[in-house]
Amino acid sequence: MRRPMRSVVLPACLVLIAGVITAGCAGTRGLGVDPLVGTSPSGPVIGAGTVPERYVPALEALEEAVRGREDEAADALLARLEVRMERDPEAPEALSRLLAGYRLVLGGRERARALELALELVRPSSGPPDLEVWLCARSEWARPLELLPGALVLAQLHSEMDARGRSGHRAELDELAVPVALVVPPGGSARWRLGRVPARVPGASLAARVRVDLRVRAARVRDAGRVFPADALAASPARHVELAGFLPTSPTPLEELADASLTPSVGIAAWSERVVRLDPRRDREAIELLRELVATRATDLEILDRLAPALRWLLEGEAPGASPAEWRAWARASEPGADDRPPTLDLPGA
Repeated sequence: MRRPMRSVVLPACLVLIAGVITAGCAGTRGLGVDPLVGTSPSGPVIGAGTVPERYVPALEALEEAVRGREDEAADALLARLEVRMERDPEAPEALSRLLAGYRLVLGGRERARALELALELVRPSSGPPDLEVWLCARSEWARPLELLPGALVLAQLHSEMDARGRSGHRAELDELAVPVALVVPPGGSARWRLGRVPARVPGASLAARVRVDLRVRAARVRDAGRVFPADALAASPARHVELAGFLPTSPTPLEELADASLTPSVGIAAWSERVVRLDPRRDREAIELLRELVATRATDLEILDRLAPALRWLLEGEAPGASPAEWRAWARASEPGADDRPPTLDLPGA
């Protein structure tokens, strides 16, 4: 007697690649038919189908684990399903293809975890006073890995601050041509030049900051001829602060910033200079210091004239509002050390 079968929808997190990446729209809980179809030079890879009722709970658990990025649990569930299917003479081919798709997803994540990607901003020894953007990769994988980004988008955030604490911010997006080969040797590193970004201080400003982020679309990784999706592949951003030529180049110690923060004898221009000269590696500590002052000690005038302008610079334009009440509400809602900006790669002397 044949056991009951149920239609399943291939999960949205299941990404199959062999030259074309496509995605489904629902999970096994929907139990409707909304197929995911991948293609390869040899034809369809996987499509909607039916699986025996007895497999559905395990597939739902597997999908939840993959969606939640609980990869260790997902790998264990998948291994049990693969063994179970091998022992089941009535297991349909659609189930085999579905499990193979999950195996690709988990394999891609495993290889992505073995890669550490970071952007670097480097000033060339000659040419225009711009910064070169480099993508640096380090691999802990035992074999060479080739990165196959579908598209690279470089996001730039430019900020300036003047002597009155006024700041401005603008964003740019550039789609980049993918280098011919992005191959990272086993246990080694590689780097590729992606282009240039300007690093100029406008005439009325004390400093200019540029932050670059890399967005990788439809990323894949090739290992020993096999291609895996790499949805977790991301590069840590880079940041550079360019000071006006008349400013000292030595960084402001955090202790000095703390002493000057609410000191009336330190004028706005001197305060702004201390803020832009802060070592970028101390930004998180400075944000927490100023947040606590906003929440506990500062008057409305001190918030508007001193702390809010400094925080706008340090938060890279992400301001909660314009009034002291809005800044206090932000400060109370922010836990100590809760700045969730991605980790950045800071250059010596930036």
